Amino acid sequence: MKNYMKPMVVANDELAEGVYLASGDCWTVSCRKDQNDAGGYCTFRIQCNHNTNQQHISKATTVTLVFDQPITGAEYEGFQVSVSGNVVTCYREQLGDSYLSGDNFNSLVKIWCDGFETVQCTNASIVCTKTVNVQGNGADGN
Repeated sequence: MKNYMKPMVVANDELAEGVYLASGDCWTVSCRKDQNDAGGYCTFRIQCNHNTNQQHISKATTVTLVFDQPITGAEYEGFQVSVSGNVVTCYREQLGDSYLSGDNFNSLVKIWCDGFETVQCTNASIVCTKTVNVQGNGADGN
């Protein structure tokens, strides 16, 4: 990891719902509530942005979301998802995609809980599984 700086959390009650934190050494992730649905769940939008100038191959990303209340179920656009208390872990496997600075992807996750109208995401983090880029520089996954 090169020049990693610990994320700073800033609270502002006048802003829209959501959380944005720098996570790891190559991605940032944000999570905000998209909508409440009549089916007893709500939808959150996950925005992931690649933030390094180095190209690398990624076979998977794992996004961990922490909520302010217990979660009873989740769906993640056909990818693997697990729930433990108020933590939802979203695992997105790729086919060895190459990422450059500025690359991004959006995902939606459905969350079921007793208080779905008021549930908030309080923390979001992302981990990237790097593999060697045989066309790029070095054998360290970059």
